[in-house]
Amino acid sequence: WVIHEGLYTTRDNFYRQPLSKHLPTFVAGSMAAVILLKLEAWIKATGFKFRPLHIVALRIVEAVLIAAYLSVVFRGLFFNWLGMPLPPATKYFMPFTSVKLSLLIVIEMIQPSTVSQIFEWVVLRYMGKISFSVYLLHVFVIFTPPIKQLTNYYDKTFAVFGLVILLATTSYYLVEYPSQLLAQRLSRVFNQLVSHEYEKCQSDTDDSDDSDTCTTKSSVSLLVR
Repeated sequence: WVIHEGLYTTRDNFYRQPLSKHLPTFVAGSMAAVILLKLEAWIKATGFKFRPLHIVALRIVEAVLIAAYLSVVFRGLFFNWLGMPLPPATKYFMPFTSVKLSLLIVIEMIQPSTVSQIFEWVVLRYMGKISFSVYLLHVFVIFTPPIKQLTNYYDKTFAVFGLVILLATTSYYLVEYPSQLLAQRLSRVFNQLVSHEYEKCQSDTDDSDDSDTCTTKSSVSLLVR
């Protein structure tokens, strides 16, 4: 079911989605993590070594996954060449790509290639840094009337991309990053309070067997505060 949904199913309404539409994506990611852990354990237990033939096979699979992903995202280019066109563009605003991306990540974790180096590019790392702001704010740009009324696909794509990056960058440095710093400071304060309560409890008792009790008391005292 997850493989079928991740390979073939498309979503025709990208701003109103029931949770069931997103479930295969989360399950695919979890399955990829399990597969990766199992493969790493098997490789370590058996002492398996990748030979040139194995690496070539992995790269072929990886190339097919990348081609399929890009084709689906960019309106089915390779599918048209193969005589297997996708549904009309209006029917796949958000195609499912979870299986392709999950397998690609597993391959790169097992046997890194140039793709891993590409993901280390400064631009992509910066995009990852502001990705949460992009996720939260992109809808506001997409449904801005001047943007929504654009008819040319590429004009609309580049306009949305540029404006979302600007908005997400502003949000990151004005809201998200300061919030992260505040959370770090609060975490340090809480840790200091817990440590202080623990030391105080330890000084009040001479019985070393009560260390667990002191830990519990310090945590409860912090929560009460």
